Amino acid sequence: MALNSIGTYRQVSIALMAKDCLKMVRRTGPSLDQNAAKLAIRLSKIAPYRVEIEWYKACCDKSAEQRAYDDPFKQRGVSKRESHINMNRIMLAAFWDDVICMMDRNELPLNFHRSLEWVIEESQLYKLLVEPLDIA
Repeated sequence: MALNSIGTYRQVSIALMAKDCLKMVRRTGPSLDQNAAKLAIRLSKIAPYRVEIEWYKACCDKSAEQRAYDDPFKQRGVSKRESHINMNRIMLAAFWDDVICMMDRNELPLNFHRSLEWVIEESQLYKLLVEPLDIA
C-alpha cells in the first residue's frame, strides 16, 4: 500500500523486490538482541536450580563426614536429595547447551559472550559448580 501511495505500482519490478524483502524479514524471526533478552529471562527462571546446588554444596562442606559434594554422584543408589540435585544439574546443562547451539547457529549477537555480565558470571558459576558433578 505504501508503494502504491508513492506511485511505484507502475514499476512492477521494484514493487516485487520490496514485497520479497518484506517476506524475507518476516521469515527471519526475532532479532539477535531479542534472542539474548529471552535467554536472560530463561536464566532467571532456572536460577533457583543453581541456588539449590550451591546450598547442597554448602551443606556437604559443613557436614561432619568431610565428603566432597560430588562424592554421592560417584556411587550408585543415591538418595532422593541427590536425585533432586541431579535433576537441577540436568536443567542447567540443558540451558547452557541451548546457549551454545544458538551461538553455533549465529542466533546471538557476535559479542554476546563478552558484553553481557550475566553470561560471564553465570557461565563461570556453572563451570565451577556443575561440571564437577558432570565428571562424577
